[in-house]
Amino acid sequence: MSHAPSPSAAATLPGSAVADTAPAVRAFSRAALACALFAGVGWLILTAWPQLQALVGFHLFVQHDTAWLLGAAVVLALALPAGRLLARRTWPVGLPTSRTVLGAPVIALVGAVVVVAAAGSWLVFAGHPLAMDEFMALFQARALQGGALIPALPADWADFAEALQPIFLRHDPTLGVWSPDYRPGNAAIVALFGAVHLAPLAEPLMAGASVALVAWLARRTWPEERHLPIIAAALLAASPQLLVTAMTPYSMTAHLFFNLAWVVLHVRDDRAGHAGALAVGFLAIGLHQVHVHPAFILPFMLSLLWRRRVWLAALYASAYAAFLLFWLFWRDIAMALEGLPHSVGVGDGGYLAEGLLRRLRSHSLADIHMWLGNLGRFVAWQNLALLPLAVAGLAQLRRAPWLVRMLAWGCLTSLLPYLLLMPYQGHGWGYRYLHVCLGSFALIAAYGWVALKRDLAPASARRTAAALVAAAAIGVVVGVPLRAVQAHRFAHPFAEAQAYVERLPVDAVLIDTAAIWYGTDLVRNDPFLRNTPKLMAVGQLTDGQLETLCRDRDVAFVGLADLSALGLRPNPHVGGTAGAATQARPVADRLAAAGCTPVLSGRGHDARRRAQS
Repeated sequence: MSHAPSPSAAATLPGSAVADTAPAVRAFSRAALACALFAGVGWLILTAWPQLQALVGFHLFVQHDTAWLLGAAVVLALALPAGRLLARRTWPVGLPTSRTVLGAPVIALVGAVVVVAAAGSWLVFAGHPLAMDEFMALFQARALQGGALIPALPADWADFAEALQPIFLRHDPTLGVWSPDYRPGNAAIVALFGAVHLAPLAEPLMAGASVALVAWLARRTWPEERHLPIIAAALLAASPQLLVTAMTPYSMTAHLFFNLAWVVLHVRDDRAGHAGALAVGFLAIGLHQVHVHPAFILPFMLSLLWRRRVWLAALYASAYAAFLLFWLFWRDIAMALEGLPHSVGVGDGGYLAEGLLRRLRSHSLADIHMWLGNLGRFVAWQNLALLPLAVAGLAQLRRAPWLVRMLAWGCLTSLLPYLLLMPYQGHGWGYRYLHVCLGSFALIAAYGWVALKRDLAPASARRTAAALVAAAAIGVVVGVPLRAVQAHRFAHPFAEAQAYVERLPVDAVLIDTAAIWYGTDLVRNDPFLRNTPKLMAVGQLTDGQLETLCRDRDVAFVGLADLSALGLRPNPHVGGTAGAATQARPVADRLAAAGCTPVLSGRGHDARRRAQS
């Protein structure tokens, strides 16, 4: 007579063991497969389309991320077998728990993020804002500290505005003013911290605060799971993208913090919470680009309609319409506050519509490479433990709490504007356009652990936890230092070149930006042009302007030959070193034709010695 096996016995049967571990196996194998596929994309770019590496985003993806993705695939494929071995031992430490959200473990994680990011701003980047997006935040902050919403150029330099700042600024030659294309919120935060000489702490503190907010949301969503706030906070704190981006003035750290603060206030679902969410929303729209925050909260707004909370939805819709109008026309409002005549600002309908149509018409098959590369960079810059947990959470999204579902949809709506309008991110550590969703993915991953634990027997859950801890440890011990070293090695030549041109003892430095890879990024000046020397893109100067400069000022000319020893590379678009030299000859001819004999050339030992003295 046969008997059905007891539940405890069934768990030991081969078939049951396979079924018991299947959810964890699926999560790890899918995460490993995703890493391998993205590594394959990087390998294809390297071998089949190497010319794409002329764009810095592809260069960083191929050179920094492809090998890491391949290694991550191997680690994730071996993590569960390693977890079985690790789980055989009785470890004295289990999952940490905390009675309060800001218990000792979360406070330690917040502190670690702030310290690492603040130290890295100097140790990794030497205080140098690598990308022009970063420099524009500091440019705008200096303008605000100087009491100007729209800085005015000194009259004797106003005609040279295009050469003094070729990109990311709008010039008004009639009024002699210039201002960044971005909204001033992030710059205002930097300016406030800068007023007490703590500007490098602005982004690290917001990154640390984001970790605390994620812990709060995890505690509110799963009040019975006392370890989940620590898990969610740790997954965010261990993200190399969070840490390295917080070392920079990029606005994305502020966007992450303000979006999480908005969610914390919104889910309170009382008058104070919604009033606070509206106030945060107004500030969040004005941080940098106006679409970032509305795209993130769109699922929450649609959920209000789905739940028939029409009056609350109408309140948010009317308030956000007013906020968007204010920030779209920010430049016009700023000019009015400065007492300047009206001009056509960024909010002008024709200007905005023309820009949107131009971006939509520019799509091509190359966008597919950009989309895959961007997503590959996002995956590559997260902690290894987050990947299988996020896969597990997304696989059971229908069963997830309401907040987790809204956050997951918010990641998709945040991505859509960049798929349609801005497929190429340029510089960035990871995929910065999804930076606003780092907290969301940490909470999705926390739910992934809840889902796995629900479907696994206690012994299998213990083995899976050991595998996740091992993967997380590799991500922290190997991944974070590696990413810091990669960022330093890439940024250091640009920081050295910037310091070199800024030390030349002349009135103006004419830089041959076309010959240098991202040479335009070297043209950086104070908003009020209080810096000496003035840095100028020689290609933006007319022959008449060259003649005037050389007649009235002491000038130096800097080309690729002067900066290649510091590690800067030729612009691939002009055919490598030989092509750069060919491009430099017309510049030399223009200088000669304008009667321009620089009193100091950047070339040679004497020039470097004089610049450093």
